[in-house]
Amino acid sequence: MNISEEFNTKVLRFKMSIDKYRKNKSGQKIRDRNFLFFEAWDSGAQTIYDHCELGDSLVVNCTARSGNGKVTFRVNEFKIVNNLQTSADEEY
Repeated sequence: MNISEEFNTKVLRFKMSIDKYRKNKSGQKIRDRNFLFFEAWDSGAQTIYDHCELGDSLVVNCTARSGNGKVTFRVNEFKIVNNLQTSADEEY
C-alpha cells in the first residue's frame, strides 16, 4: 500500500480479495477469489495505512465509481476487524 497526496489531501489506493465459495456438480467445495479496488481519502487513508497490514480484515461502507473501464470503491466508513471469526450477528 502506498499513500500519496492529491489536491493537498492524502489518498490511499489498495485492493482487497473477496472469497466466494460454491459447490461444483460433484459436491466439491470451490473457492472463487475476486479482487476489488478501493480508495480512501484524508484521515481514513492515513488510519488504514498506519494500522492495516496485508491479510488484515476490513469492513467497509463505500460508494462505487466507474471510469476508464474500471470500477473503484471509495471508502466512506470502515472498521478494522482483528478477529476473522467475528459473529455474523455483530453490527458494524
